[in-house]
Amino acid sequence: MLQFGKCIHGYIYRSGLGSDLFVVNGLIDMYGKCGSFEKSRIVFDKSAEINLASWNSLINCFALHGRNCDAIRTFEDMLLCEDEAKPDEVTFVGLLNACTHGGMVVEGRRYFDMMIKEYGIEPQIEHYGCLIDLLGRSGQFEEAMEVVKGMRIPPDEVIWGSLLNGCKIHGRMDLAEYAVKKLIYINPNNGGYRAILANLYGEMGKWDEAQKSIDHIQNGGNLWSFGMSGRYFKAVASTARQRVKSKEVVPAEEIADRIIREIDLGRTAGCKQEAVRDVRTGGPSFRPLGKSSHFLYRVLVSWNQNS
Repeated sequence: MLQFGKCIHGYIYRSGLGSDLFVVNGLIDMYGKCGSFEKSRIVFDKSAEINLASWNSLINCFALHGRNCDAIRTFEDMLLCEDEAKPDEVTFVGLLNACTHGGMVVEGRRYFDMMIKEYGIEPQIEHYGCLIDLLGRSGQFEEAMEVVKGMRIPPDEVIWGSLLNGCKIHGRMDLAEYAVKKLIYINPNNGGYRAILANLYGEMGKWDEAQKSIDHIQNGGNLWSFGMSGRYFKAVASTARQRVKSKEVVPAEEIADRIIREIDLGRTAGCKQEAVRDVRTGGPSFRPLGKSSHFLYRVLVSWNQNS
């Protein structure tokens, strides 16, 4: 797409449209999103006129590609030109995104407070989502929950999803369970959330609760998004419960290797498979969906840890 964008840029130059501010901002955004930051900056610097959208395009493109320091540096340059452009809510979304991807907790807090106190901008769900994601990734869950409680708008799926992501990174299963239940409350028809909950229960060793989540998906007609079928998961959960009751000690790695081998061969009953064309014979071939083996390995290793 970058090459196509360059062709359009050439046409704009030949047609004498390069002075149009809307066209300039489009070029800055196009080059930035394609990762050609040098070209994007050249268009920005050579433009006879720039506005808030020009600055926002640069900041958001740097943040999008993980160029966090460049995004912050561009924002600092923008503050020196406040007569031309004053930061708005879009500016701070890009800035907070940059802080989130760079793990810049101190800077993220400072910019969030600056947005409210210095510029009088009311935080929207995107700003809260960035801040909570930043705090969650850094493991500061108490502060993240304080932010959630202090929100002036109801938390949505973005908020709880950001918190859940941080919990999974730092192994906070208790708070992850709370976040997933909030997601289910907001969108009860999304079977993916119940699948995540079942996954969490499995890692925590709560097999009866995991079974209930799977049964709810199948009986309630929710969208199924697991990497294995319900019948297959029931077999795993049943085996796990029996093992816990009998206190059987079996090396998890041995069981995992056997089951994963069976999955890879496509012999395990109930394992979802997808049809692919065999390039050697031209006929159909089957392979299991890959997430099943990874999930099983985590579960089986947790059996030994909890036994």
